[in-house]
Amino acid sequence: MSKTININTNEMKKMMQNATLTTSKEKDSILSNALLEINTSEIKITSRNNIVKSIQKVEIEPQDIEANLIINPNIVFNILKELKEETTEITIEENLIKIKNGKFKTTIKTLNNELYPEEQNEKGELITTIDFNKLKHLFKSSIPYPDKNDVSREYTGIFTEIENDKMKASSTDHFRLINIETDIDNNNKTISFIIEHEGASVISKIDMEETVELYKGNNTITIKDNLREIQSKLIEGSFPNYQTILLDETNNYVIMERNELLSSIKRVSITNQNNEIELEIKPNEKILTVTSKNQEGEESIDETSVTQSNNDNEIKIKLDSRFAINFLSQVTTNDIKLFYRSNEEPIMMQAKEEEYIYNYIMTPIVE
Repeated sequence: MSKTININTNEMKKMMQNATLTTSKEKDSILSNALLEINTSEIKITSRNNIVKSIQKVEIEPQDIEANLIINPNIVFNILKELKEETTEITIEENLIKIKNGKFKTTIKTLNNELYPEEQNEKGELITTIDFNKLKHLFKSSIPYPDKNDVSREYTGIFTEIENDKMKASSTDHFRLINIETDIDNNNKTISFIIEHEGASVISKIDMEETVELYKGNNTITIKDNLREIQSKLIEGSFPNYQTILLDETNNYVIMERNELLSSIKRVSITNQNNEIELEIKPNEKILTVTSKNQEGEESIDETSVTQSNNDNEIKIKLDSRFAINFLSQVTTNDIKLFYRSNEEPIMMQAKEEEYIYNYIMTPIVE
């Protein structure tokens, strides 16, 4: 006996797209599929792999239908994104799902829902409610930096701290470290955890309500609103004490215009395939010189204006140009404050935007 419902095409497309983020990449695994559950007034899609689980719901007009089945969300999403009509008709018939939109129709095979592993619900304790967009931004800004294959597991995730009115995210690959901070409201607990890189990546790509609930279990973190729930495993271990390497106003610093510095480094880097540049800071002359040389004798030099400094100490320091370009391209602030000690110690770039403070550490190239 067939059962038919009408759904909003865009809503279903978004749910399927989100589901593809948390399915297993192993094609032979049942977790490369998603569990689709339909009752009289709601559609629910569950997808998960070994790290992340996603539960999504959407309300529908009450209809006389109940169905549980397993589908491949990649196939369904690729179909839905090509459909033009606002409403799509879905008919479920034994082990088939039929999709009709305007003059288009297709039939897809489904699997028995009993093949999908039972859920192990370990949501844990409600810690706080937080601004989801800020959490999403912190994860999105910090996920490019960890080495996902590092043998030290704690270096592969995103270290997240929530304390009173502050939320921070930090990540590192041993050569560079980023620390991002923002203000939050409605928090009354202190918590820190290292979220798996894949979990942070999924959260950075989805949309949720403005305010979400944060739950912490024994080894999971769950972000939840009224219609969605994302759960990620956590990494056991201790993140390095990054506070000891952050530089501050007690150190030497100069201030430069971000776009000018970024353009200068990009130009100079073109002739050096090893991505090695040298920064020479002369606060008295209000100049930062960027230089690159290669083994063929080619050399590029450019200058950037220093608009402000707190010292007269000159320095020459060699860096990987890619690391500097990545950060300077990521932030939007007008000015960059560059802190330094010596040519063999890490430097720190600081960017202050309206809602976020970025501290970015880079280790020098020492010959």
